[in-house]
Amino acid sequence: MPRPPRSVVFRYGSQRQDYYNLNAEWALAPVDTPMRFTNAFTYALPFGKRKRFLSKSKWMAYAVGGWQLNGTIIHQTGSRSSFTSRT
Repeated sequence: MPRPPRSVVFRYGSQRQDYYNLNAEWALAPVDTPMRFTNAFTYALPFGKRKRFLSKSKWMAYAVGGWQLNGTIIHQTGSRSSFTSRT
């Protein structure tokens, strides 16, 4: 069997299963994520100076004022894990 052209051989030890049928080498990556929605939010808590709650006491306004809630929501399709077999 003749040796395949040099440009078709992968580097780093990986080789093609059929050097003459490159269409058979196509596959999705284990980390493929076709659709992804990401949203980040920040909510300032209503405590402290010039806020709705606990604004009359300077000590309480200093202790609990200026706090925020932050978060990230991610919705995505695709698999979160990949399966491998050990030989």
